[in-house]
Amino acid sequence: MAERILKCLGESIGLSPTAYVKLLAETHEILGHGHLPFWRARALMSDSRWGEPDYTVQLAIAHVHEVPWPEVLRMGWPHWLRLATDDVTTLTAPWTVEGTADTLRHTQRTTKHPDSHLAVTGPALSYFTRQTLDVVAGPSPSPARDGHAVSPGTVALIEARVDALEKMLLAINPVTAYRVARAELGLTTKLLTEGGYDRHTGTRLLIAASNIACLCGDIKDSLGDYVLTEWYYMASARAAASAGSPSQTSSSLADVALLHTYAGDPRDALLLVEAAKGITQHPSPRLAAVLHTREARAHARLKDSTATMRALDQAADALAADTADDSTPGFSNVDQEWLSRVTGRAWLDLRRPKRALEHLTTLLDEASLSNSPTQPLIYTARSLLTVVTAQLSLGDIDAAVHSAHRATDLFDSMPVGLARQYGQRFLPHHQIPAVRNLLDRLNETHADFGC
Repeated sequence: MAERILKCLGESIGLSPTAYVKLLAETHEILGHGHLPFWRARALMSDSRWGEPDYTVQLAIAHVHEVPWPEVLRMGWPHWLRLATDDVTTLTAPWTVEGTADTLRHTQRTTKHPDSHLAVTGPALSYFTRQTLDVVAGPSPSPARDGHAVSPGTVALIEARVDALEKMLLAINPVTAYRVARAELGLTTKLLTEGGYDRHTGTRLLIAASNIACLCGDIKDSLGDYVLTEWYYMASARAAASAGSPSQTSSSLADVALLHTYAGDPRDALLLVEAAKGITQHPSPRLAAVLHTREARAHARLKDSTATMRALDQAADALAADTADDSTPGFSNVDQEWLSRVTGRAWLDLRRPKRALEHLTTLLDEASLSNSPTQPLIYTARSLLTVVTAQLSLGDIDAAVHSAHRATDLFDSMPVGLARQYGQRFLPHHQIPAVRNLLDRLNETHADFGC
């Protein structure tokens, strides 16, 4: 892992591996630590058998990338290398309105490839989680600010637009929804840093920013861009914690946990869920259901069927207590249909594809597929991917191809990230004519997601 990140670090400052190694050797000598043989520096880039390098070598790397030495000592090798990448802003920005705004802006500017590493793992996970818990539990920093007044009416308009964005997802292409949400997040961030407001108005702005960042993360997640998804969810958690909102912070951490369930380490996910539960002592029924299902998914990935079923039962009990008037942003789709889909996904993670399909029957219904009053099209398309995976596991290629075509039919033009995920499922079967036709269709119909 360390050698891979070191290669990325060189590329991040426009240097070839050879030029980067020379820079490290020169920096090592300039800092007064003596001559660093070129072959020794080169070995760090290509051979993990050398293990942890001397502190003087680490100091040279940290100096080149402006990583504070106390962070190097605290996090240890190779975890501090995360701070030498663009993740440094996400992990170390101050927990103030300005720091939160910097994180939001940084997230929107990123151009990282979707296959890059997740930022919050190991010690970095503990660091971020601990800071989040400390901020939301302690006296929240005052979000009041001098400047041109942002009226409560302006904030109410932003909040209404957040609600409208969620409703838009029910029917429109997620690419369009993402572009609108991203613009809204930019506007809200600008008001946070340039407007003037009292404590109450500033708190509302931070929560609105948290909700919009979460929505951006949800869309990117469905499209397979897990790196940017994590950044949005982390920015959402930071904004919520800075606003002193336990429930919103808990929800955002739960989203980070779900991402780590399938794009990282499910054991990290369980730590995040535990932290999220500790923040909110009396969560709403829907938030409680979300937290229990996040726990269930992590246990399922760890192949612990007993813990999975227990958590799903707890989620069902929580949802049964829902009064159906929960208007919390981000929870409008949390209902029995949502729980059935999550349960199906958990059974698939437990390698029980037949049981999984038993909980995904509404997705097999031609008539009801695109008419759900609560489940956005992008979520339905992602759930159909679960159906496809289960059908392929059972060897039913024809049914899987049919399900994939139905997913494509949901959009006027399927987003490229989603088309890529479907295509990857079928690549092992590309020699089958029906599969080749499907892959051709995916290549022809997916939309450009270069935004």
